[in-house]
Amino acid sequence: ENNTLKSPNLREIKPDADMAIKRSEAFWNRDMIDRPLMMGCFKKPDAQMKNEGWYWERCFGDLDTILSNVLHNCSQKIYKGESMPGYWTSLGTHEIAQYCGYDVVWPEDKETNWCKHSDKELEELLPLKIDENNYYWKRSIEVFEKAAEMWQGRVFPMSYDFHSNMDLLLSVRGDANLCMDLYD
Repeated sequence: ENNTLKSPNLREIKPDADMAIKRSEAFWNRDMIDRPLMMGCFKKPDAQMKNEGWYWERCFGDLDTILSNVLHNCSQKIYKGESMPGYWTSLGTHEIAQYCGYDVVWPEDKETNWCKHSDKELEELLPLKIDENNYYWKRSIEVFEKAAEMWQGRVFPMSYDFHSNMDLLLSVRGDANLCMDLYD
């Protein structure tokens, strides 16, 4: 049995979570209970939303405030069908490259970030390895740990912008260099 079904906290925000989970499980098992999956999320008419922060705040801001605001905002929404309260916890683009120690470039508005591409030969950069002492790696772990502690199953932390495999090489090398690497 799915442990999520045992979480009473999820029902605080998504009262019909049990049926939504059953329908979702049926879908992934190539089955359907009574209808196709449907998802819709809407703000309540009297919703009072709080700032959840964007990439820069998630990287360097006060996580307790951000995650508390996320929990509040999720409680201000109606989750229809199989939609679930969730939050995209990403710290920005090219996260695996960040974990491997590549510099991050922040534009002036700090709305996004990206990895600073390397002009070194590909052979000099390989193998790419996650540095578990890297700030962004540690911050990512901290985000998930604090979210789990604070949200107590009410909100699901969603996946990151992983950019793995060829995307990771694109993050590190840039498009022109990677095209030349592939040609070589």
